[in-house]
Amino acid sequence: MSFKQSNTRLTLILVITVLMTVIQACTPSATKAPVEDSRPAVQPTTETGSIEEMIAGLDPAEAIRVLENTASGSTRNRAFTLLSRATEISVEHEPANVANQRIAALRSQFPESDKAVKLAILENRILLKSQQPAEIIETLDRLNNRATAEEKLLILDLKAEALMRAGFPIESVQIRISLDEAIQPSDPSRQEVNDRRLWRSLMKVNPGLISGHITEIPDTFSGWLELADLVNRYPFDSAALNTELDKWITRNQGHPANRVIVDYIRQKQIATSNHPGHIALILPLSGKLSPVGNAIRDGFMSALLETRRIFGTQITLDVYDSRGDAEAARMAVQNANDRGAEIIIGPLAKEAVGAAIDANQYHFMPAQDASANVSQPVTPQPALEPIKPAADMLTLNRMDESIIGTGEEPITNESSDHRAARIYQFDLSPETEALQAAERASKEGLTRAMVMVPENVWGNRIYEAFTQRYQELGGSVVALDRFKKGSADFSSGIQDELNLDISKIRHKQLESFLGSDLGFIPRRRRDIDVIFIAASPQEGRLIKPQLKFFYASDIPVYATSSIYSGTPNASRDKDLENIVFCDMPWLLIDKPAPGSLQRTIQTSWPQHAAKYMRFYALGADAFLLLPQLEWLKNNRNDWVAGGTGKLSLDDKGVIQRQLSWASFKNAVPQIIQYTN
Repeated sequence: MSFKQSNTRLTLILVITVLMTVIQACTPSATKAPVEDSRPAVQPTTETGSIEEMIAGLDPAEAIRVLENTASGSTRNRAFTLLSRATEISVEHEPANVANQRIAALRSQFPESDKAVKLAILENRILLKSQQPAEIIETLDRLNNRATAEEKLLILDLKAEALMRAGFPIESVQIRISLDEAIQPSDPSRQEVNDRRLWRSLMKVNPGLISGHITEIPDTFSGWLELADLVNRYPFDSAALNTELDKWITRNQGHPANRVIVDYIRQKQIATSNHPGHIALILPLSGKLSPVGNAIRDGFMSALLETRRIFGTQITLDVYDSRGDAEAARMAVQNANDRGAEIIIGPLAKEAVGAAIDANQYHFMPAQDASANVSQPVTPQPALEPIKPAADMLTLNRMDESIIGTGEEPITNESSDHRAARIYQFDLSPETEALQAAERASKEGLTRAMVMVPENVWGNRIYEAFTQRYQELGGSVVALDRFKKGSADFSSGIQDELNLDISKIRHKQLESFLGSDLGFIPRRRRDIDVIFIAASPQEGRLIKPQLKFFYASDIPVYATSSIYSGTPNASRDKDLENIVFCDMPWLLIDKPAPGSLQRTIQTSWPQHAAKYMRFYALGADAFLLLPQLEWLKNNRNDWVAGGTGKLSLDDKGVIQRQLSWASFKNAVPQIIQYTN
């Protein structure tokens, strides 16, 4: 959207007034893409075809049983092929120890050297599933010397997957290009699986890194990068993307992406181009949450107006004030459904969300029973017309899974099979940041953490989320300091957790024993390789210097977004130097591009944008997600680039946010271009 700065705020207010009906809750006024093959990307064609037909449609346990039973009456080589396929299924669907037992049994039953490479490949697939990709890559290179032509293809596939999971998606793409060249053209299904996995890896590359790898030489690799760059540049402008795709196809007539990926991109473009025609927005526009609610509303409206400007999209929008109150939210949901809303966005407060979900039920409409025998003097009974489903919901807070409907099970009466309303959940949960901090530390090989969190509910949530994920990845929390919120002195807790007091006691004991003064430098414990903190900017500016004072300056420090105020402040943030933290992309872009949605918001609400930018971004992303939800539900590996992060959808209907990473350099946040 491009507005002259002097008239931007007035223009937005005028258009908002025309487009939306503000309704007080208490006083109402008015083509699914193919699913990626879960099997190994390459399979032998000589016997596997019949094997796949044999187990088609079976659940994993039944497929394993059928394969094992068939193997008992087969030739030795055929039996090995069948049991190997059973073990592949076991690797994907059974615990690692069970799969390892199957491999051990195969080694015992088939000790021949020509079968060793296949078994080693299966063992490495277990390592990959156990999130140990770094251990795989060198092993695979050694196996390659003894592998058959078919096994070399399996090794390339496994190596590409390991590189992607280890955080090297560009290198993974290059391996998959080599794999594609090695696959026989007579096996298009194998090529298709590899193409889809190559594209998945390419979509994990930070968009800022892709353009730098494109060369002027029109080779296959650059063609893939160029295609990814187009998709990243036009995530919401389907007309521009369509034009650029046509140009790309003209330049790359024989490129492998023309087999399935270009069609996949077009399918997504079509599937995500239609916005709901009638939206209800339920937010706390008055009361103590009103500053947040108004920021979300204005972010939502800015995105809506931008879409209207580009595409001419016409949308009916009803806005309801929930006041952060459960009963007001309940009434707003009923009013939204009565007015025919297709989807409801909100509410925000957890109690209001629970009430809204509870109120969003089916509406049974009484009607005349046309089948009644009018000649009989009976009292007419009302019949139920086909059930009209309530609106889908995208809540802005997260509730317990047990009360959330998936929308997949049909709710029926005698004359209807309409599905239930789908409930999607989208929030700025602090647990998201804790989980990603644990994953980031693990990827960097930092496995023994000291954690510092405030002694309150928020701190407990972050600690529990970080610890659970960190332990799942093989790390351990070896020290925990819970500090009082608003503390000015953290020295006592830091000394205790670094065991400096123990060092001092030992020094005094030694001086007493020797009867003389000894020069002394305290020694901190050496089993901590990362410190994770959840603290405000004010607290962080005190914690970091005290860590340095107590001999922990060499330990990397990770933090949640709470460490950053949202506005660069070099004079105040010099004491946060080198702290690594995660945050949403909009908070890490100091100077957004002219005409961008973020710039529009900054110039429209200059007095509030810095303080509430996270909530403006939440509102904008809530709107941008609406045409994407069905696509993301059917394409779990895909994501949308939003202001709050890379957005994907899990199988519980929760929007997952992949955040950006930054580090304070010269007291100013600098984005870290991780490739994963």
